[in-house]
Amino acid sequence: MNRLKYLKDYKLVLSLLFVIVIMLFILNEVAGFLGLVLAVGILYEIAFRREEIESNEVNNIEKLCENFDSAAQDSLFNMPFPLILTNNKGIITWYNPAFLKIIEQNQAVGDEIEDVLEGFYFDEIIKSEDDIELEIDNKNYIVYQNRVKKTDGNVIYLFYFVDNTKYDALREKYVDKRVGFGHVYVDNYDEI
Repeated sequence: MNRLKYLKDYKLVLSLLFVIVIMLFILNEVAGFLGLVLAVGILYEIAFRREEIESNEVNNIEKLCENFDSAAQDSLFNMPFPLILTNNKGIITWYNPAFLKIIEQNQAVGDEIEDVLEGFYFDEIIKSEDDIELEIDNKNYIVYQNRVKKTDGNVIYLFYFVDNTKYDALREKYVDKRVGFGHVYVDNYDEI
């Protein structure tokens, strides 16, 4: 009986089907009987097959979500640049292996990010709309942030560090090699 709940979604189709079957019975009893058999077949498809189709759709969506979650987790974990997840108080809750390489520690979960990274001021950074530049071990990093509000209302922050050292060196090299131009104008050689 639970499967018959789907029939209410097809009121218009069922009423048209009912009218057609009655008209077929009026015109010809054999045609009416065949119409009735066809109507019962359609009702069966609606009532019994829809649940199966919806179940398959739900399974496909769940598989897609699982695959997406796995891909997202794998992407974050194997990201070539350092990533950190912190809670709203600046306590590190997760990081990828690339982050451990730049801080040269074995473990940082549970530590305050300000204690791990010198010059990283959590409260100022999360309030700022701009990205910050941070120097760690003679390398320049641009730190980007992403604020994520979870379904339970808690906020987590994702900080990712992009090594900008080569770009800064190239910019400095370009500035140092700029052509300087001066113009000296002598009005009269006799006065020299």
